[in-house]
Amino acid sequence: LAKGIGGIKAEAEEALAKLDDAVPGDLEKSFFYRSEIMVADAIIHLSHRHADLAEKMAGECKDEKRRAELLKIAEVCRWVPEHPARNFYEACQSILSYEYACYMEQNASSYNLGRLDQYLYPFYKADKEAGILTDDDAQELLDCLWIKIAEMCLFQDEVTAQYAAGYCITVQTSCGGIDQYGNDATNELSYMMIQATMDVKFKEPNLSVTYSIAKNPDSLLHKAVEAIGMGLTMPAIYANDVGIRMMLNKGVPLSEAWDWNPCGCVETNLSGRLKEYTDIADINMGAMVELALNDGKSRITGEQVSVHTGDPRNFKTFEEFFNVKTHINYVVDAITSGDQLLDYLSMNYRPVPALSLGFPHCMEVGKDYSQPGAAKYTVGGGVITVGQADIVNSIAAVKYLVYDEKKLTMDRLIKALDADFEGYEDVQAMCLAAPKYGNDDERADFCVGEIFTHVVDQFETYDTKFGKMTCGMLPVSGNTPIGQWVGALPSGRNARTPLTDVNGPTALLKSVSCIPHARYTQGTQLNMKFEPEMLKGEDGIAHAMNLIKTMSTLDVYHAQVNCVDRNTLLDAQAHPDKHRDLLIRVAGYTAFFVELGKETQDEIIGRTEINAWTGGCCGR
Repeated sequence: LAKGIGGIKAEAEEALAKLDDAVPGDLEKSFFYRSEIMVADAIIHLSHRHADLAEKMAGECKDEKRRAELLKIAEVCRWVPEHPARNFYEACQSILSYEYACYMEQNASSYNLGRLDQYLYPFYKADKEAGILTDDDAQELLDCLWIKIAEMCLFQDEVTAQYAAGYCITVQTSCGGIDQYGNDATNELSYMMIQATMDVKFKEPNLSVTYSIAKNPDSLLHKAVEAIGMGLTMPAIYANDVGIRMMLNKGVPLSEAWDWNPCGCVETNLSGRLKEYTDIADINMGAMVELALNDGKSRITGEQVSVHTGDPRNFKTFEEFFNVKTHINYVVDAITSGDQLLDYLSMNYRPVPALSLGFPHCMEVGKDYSQPGAAKYTVGGGVITVGQADIVNSIAAVKYLVYDEKKLTMDRLIKALDADFEGYEDVQAMCLAAPKYGNDDERADFCVGEIFTHVVDQFETYDTKFGKMTCGMLPVSGNTPIGQWVGALPSGRNARTPLTDVNGPTALLKSVSCIPHARYTQGTQLNMKFEPEMLKGEDGIAHAMNLIKTMSTLDVYHAQVNCVDRNTLLDAQAHPDKHRDLLIRVAGYTAFFVELGKETQDEIIGRTEINAWTGGCCGR
């Protein structure tokens, strides 16, 4: 916005002119700078084509008001993104034009808009003071930007679509948080961004509030809960302090970590400075228990997919059963090996010159974003754990039923799992009644910190060309297809069903707070489903605000709310034409419910529904 694409192109031309091919390394730099000049020209050319089209349409338009709008569009696109934005309108258009270029360069998701209320605010403020912009004008421009972002779409193959159902592009933008001095960063645009989501009621962009319980005003939280209460599923709420600690864990100094922003689903990022590839692999946490109880074999395929750890019938103590960790170690090694290959392929075959334009350090060192040392900060590939509740509930069930209370023998449990509980309904009933994660029950929560800290510790023993591997907890919609590869579990879950919760919302938060959130630097994700009546009126809003404050106090990184009742979801599944505008939070992103596959719809319908602020829930 400050330099314009033309200004960055001029920097590349200047750097190119200083190179000498006889100097080692300068040849590679020359390739980079030439690519930057080419894509800069292409982006500018594309914007001018939009200007040409707008002028052509204006010449054919009979409506004088629309004709004036088209001429204004032509004027703006003729100027930006080639030149520095001079006002709020041009800034919005420049952002959109560059966003289009990134998506055209490669078919990938999560080219995020970052802290829009921070870097757009100077344009808004200057225009307001000059008398050339009203709040209604600014709101309309933001609404239009929201609509144009929502128009974009990814092409996905059939398998990928199962893991990211609902045509998500996860373009995230956030408001709130703090400034460089540690003070409240909320401004007028923060509220307008939430209002834009309330106005257009689309699934993109993926709006978030980075909430600082110590610094941000109640009015911002109130506005956020208003939108959530409309059933929009947005904004998601992030505990700002936890996000900062995640950035510190990625090696970003505190002098910049305060400026973090959520990215994609729930990942942490630093706009224009941090290079990371997220979601390179998923760890099927439910399968780790299956492997521990089946000597490293898959119950679904019968294949040996992990190391041998012995017949569980011979495990005399719970600690021997806890060889679940051995299978985690095996998986971590396999994934890290795969990441090394992905890094090689990316570095050698997937340059991204358009994206590199937005990274100043790339321009300074003459390297594409895909190369080590190109961005100011880099981390290794991001890995997602799926099935948090499944592994905790299964470990708790084995400890409680087999070793502590001795209500079951290991032999009978294994036979029940082999049979998918058919003929062993009494065993399944005991498993379902065993202590469960999500209820603030120490009998289940005892292993949460240990298991998930172990996963991160293992990944951080490996190095990659870009730094330590990173972890997150955001299954997208992968818990449904991944569940197809897992047999019955000691939690009471049947084979091939989705991986997955429950005394009420505060108990849930207490259990979730046992997770070492700040170590999971790709982000952690908490989905909650509330009865719409719970957020009605000022009392409902106040209760929801207090819940969010409790979440922040407990250092729970993220929460997002589906405010919809079960009957509405069932009716939408049966009569999709009546519910085309029904939004639902799938995981770290929002989708139109009727665009989801039946398996994902069923999983969402089956999620535990909170119907009271203390002690109440229904569903499974």
